[in-house]
Order: sequence, then structure tokens, then C-alpha cells
Amino acid sequence: MKRALADIAGRSVPALFAIVVVAAVVALLASPLPVLAALPALLIAFLLLLNRFPRLGYYAIIAVIPFGAYRDFGGSGHELLRIHWILAFFLLLLAVLRTLLDKRLPVHALTHLWPHYLLYLTFAAIAAACSPFPETAWHEWLLLVAAGLYLFLTLYYLDERGFRVHLPLVIVWSVGIGSTLAALGFFGRISWFAEKVGSGFTRGLGGAPDPNTQALMIIFSIPFLAHWFFTAASTRARVTCSLLLAADLLGMVSTFSRGGALTMVLVLAMVLVLHRRRIRPRHVG
Repeated sequence: MKRALADIAGRSVPALFAIVVVAAVVALLASPLPVLAALPALLIAFLLLLNRFPRLGYYAIIAVIPFGAYRDFGGSGHELLRIHWILAFFLLLLAVLRTLLDKRLPVHALTHLWPHYLLYLTFAAIAAACSPFPETAWHEWLLLVAAGLYLFLTLYYLDERGFRVHLPLVIVWSVGIGSTLAALGFFGRISWFAEKVGSGFTRGLGGAPDPNTQALMIIFSIPFLAHWFFTAASTRARVTCSLLLAADLLGMVSTFSRGGALTMVLVLAMVLVLHRRRIRPRHVG
């Protein structure tokens, strides 16, 4: 009896899925935009690819963070129609499905932090319910929930090497590209990557929504870049780090962020103190 029920379920679930896909295609074909009928097939292909390489999806989320001004699909401006939210939703869906199939969470996704985080969310919800500005309070509470979901995705999909090696590299390269665009926008007068403040005065943006955000991301990436430089095993890697650091410095100059510049000086001083035993005269040169 159990085997018969399992066989029925095994046949009915794919059949139901096929019916839903066919119905979606037919509905889109009958819509004013029949070209959208290709979306279900593209979505299925995307899910299969994401299921095969989930870490690439996670790294893509991190890579698009410095490009907040261009993360919307078609410039819709809708909060949920952004690349990182869509990727995170599908990665979370895959994690839930895998957990249900395996009937357990991976060991590296379990941490003693979760009970404390849930307790913090509970008190934050109580505070939001008592706030005289409920709309802002609940919006910030939802952002805390989203932060926890991204933390879960990090623990679920990344192993130790991914966390220590690949994730910092993605951060360094994405921020470095954003800094290069900010410098090009400022020095090359490219309006896509610069913000016009006054008559004849611009500030570098890169792909960030505002110059201060770009400066903040540069500051965040510098310790990773310094660690990569001082632990690099080849001259090519050190030259690459030097070029990325030069791009970050030019990007910081182009933002005209005074607070960012002061914080960067403090961060660089702490980096030099941390790596003081690895500094050689040729590094100063």
C-alpha cells in the first residue's frame, strides 16, 4: 500500500508540475505580449543551472552588491524585483527542498547563534509594535530578517575554503570594478558613474546609489585586499592587488566622502599595524 501511494505521488507531482508549466505558457501566449511565453522554459533552465552550481548564485549576490544603482530589472524600482532578492529567493527555495529531501540541515548551517538571533528578533518585533513610527520600524525589522536569511545562505552553501578564499576575492574584485567605474565617471565625466552635485562639480558613484555608499564599500574591502597582498605567493598576485588598491584609492578620491577618507586612513593604519611583521622595504617602495 505504501509503495502504491509512493508511486502515485511520484507520478502525480511531475504531472502537476507539467500542467502548471503548460498552463502558464498558454496563458502567456494568449496575453498581449506572447513573447513572454518563453519565460517558463527560461526559468526552468535557470533553476536547473542554479541547482547544479548554487555557490555561483550566492557569489553573484555578493558581486552585485556594489552595483546597487543597477540591480533593478528594467529599472522597475520595485523593491522585490532586484537581482539579489530573486537569487536569494531561489537559493532559499533550493535549500528548503534539499533539507526536506535529506530530512536534516547540513552540519555547517547549524550554529549556536540562531537562538540568540531569534530572541533578538522577538525583542525587535516588540519594539517595532510599540514604536510611534510603525512603518519605519517594521521596515527595519524586515531588513533584520533578511540579514538573517543571507547569513543562513552563507552558512548553508559555503564551506571553509569558500568563506576564507573565494568570498573575499569576490568582494575585492566587485568593489575594485566599482571603484574603477567611479574614477572613470569622475575623471572622464561619464554621467552613468558620477553624480552631479553643483555647477561643474561631480562625485564618483561607480555602480552605487550614492558616493558615500561607494566609499563605505571601498573601506570594507581594503582589509581583504591587504591580506591577499601580504599572503600572495606570486609577484603577479601582488601586482594585481596593487592595481586594485590604486583603483580603490582613486575611487575614494572621486567620491569626495570626507568621512570615508578619514575612516580609510584609520583602516589603513590598522592594516599596517596588523601586518607590520610582513612589511619589507620593497613594499614601501
